[in-house]
Amino acid sequence: MESGDPWTLRLPFGLVDEGFHFHRLLMDQLGLSSRKARELYSAFDMSEPERGFVRELLRRKRNLWLFRCHQQRFCGDFIVVDMSGTEPGQRHVTVLEMKEREEVRPVTEGAHQVRQAPLAIAELSDRGVVGDGAPVATVVGGSGELLDWLTAE
Repeated sequence: MESGDPWTLRLPFGLVDEGFHFHRLLMDQLGLSSRKARELYSAFDMSEPERGFVRELLRRKRNLWLFRCHQQRFCGDFIVVDMSGTEPGQRHVTVLEMKEREEVRPVTEGAHQVRQAPLAIAELSDRGVVGDGAPVATVVGGSGELLDWLTAE
C-alpha cells in the first residue's frame, strides 16, 4: 500500500443496475492507470452482504452518497454523506463498520477498525464533498440493521 493510495471510492447510483466494476471505477474516478487500479482492486472489493447493502441503500436513498473505504487503512467499511446540506460543512457524515447480525450502535472514533476514519473524511473534504465542521457519527452494525437505520424516515 502506497501512501498516495486513495482512502475512499465513491459508489455511484449506477451500481444498482450496472454492477460492481471496481477496476473501471478506480480508473475513471481517480484517474488511475489500469495497472494501478488492478493493484488496488482488493482494497475496495466487497463481500456479498456488503454488495447487497450497497445496492439497496443506493436504490432507496438518492440523497446519500456512499463511499467504500480502503480496507487496509482502518477507516471503516463505508462512509455515508447526506448531501441534503447545501454547504459542505452542513452535510452529515456517518462512518460505518459492518459486523453482521449486530444491532446499530455508536463506536468511538479511536476504535480499532475506524481509528483512521478522520483521514478518510479529510480526503472527502479535499474533494469538496464535506467541509469543516461537518457533523460526524461513527456506528457499527449488521448490513440489514444499518440499512434499516439509514433508511428510517
